[in-house]
Amino acid sequence: MNKEEFGGIIVYLNSAYDEQPDKAKMSVYFDLLGIYDLDKAMKAVKAWVTSSPFYPKVSDIINRSEEHTSELQSHLN
Repeated sequence: MNKEEFGGIIVYLNSAYDEQPDKAKMSVYFDLLGIYDLDKAMKAVKAWVTSSPFYPKVSDIINRSEEHTSELQSHLN
């Protein structure tokens, strides 16, 4: 995903949790999440937002993304 697409995810998260943007934090998030495609990352973010009252750590989003991939693969097999 590119930085513009990533920005949309961060706006979504910050709006959901009433957070203010933090450039240093977002730099780390983009560094680790930028390898995922937008759809996969947004699905993981939405899954997190609907299940947790707390702003996710980058590892939370990665784990949700991996869980989603595992669930999809098990349904296809």
